[in-house]
Amino acid sequence: MNNSIESEMFMRKSLSITYKLVFILFLLIIIFVIVVLNINYYSTINTKGVINVLDNNYYVLINICEDDVSYVINNSYFKIDKKDIFYKIYKIDDDMYNSNYKIIYLKAKLDKEYKINNLNLDIKIFKENKKIINYIIDYLKER
Repeated sequence: MNNSIESEMFMRKSLSITYKLVFILFLLIIIFVIVVLNINYYSTINTKGVINVLDNNYYVLINICEDDVSYVINNSYFKIDKKDIFYKIYKIDDDMYNSNYKIIYLKAKLDKEYKINNLNLDIKIFKENKKIINYIIDYLKER
């Protein structure tokens, strides 16, 4: 009789712990799904740029892969030192020194600290803004 009471108490305790673990697991899955559905991932193109002065105007020359030229055309700003710099495309040089890269002249609204001729800069050009779930789906499609 005593053994059956002990085993019943053990089963109740075991079921209670199991329910708690299942609830915690279910809660973590819900939190993961909410995070994956709502968080965006921003990707950028990292490139080098050079400031040049032509006709008293400051231009940023960037060498960019021919595949990424569309991102430069579709955007209106890039980042230098975490600052947004707005630009307009002055010209795209068709004389490619390499078959994969083009030189793009950007007329940019630069701060005084960047108005130095032949200044080399690290530039981040905005590429795409996707939800994390889209990256997961694309990854799974590739596999």
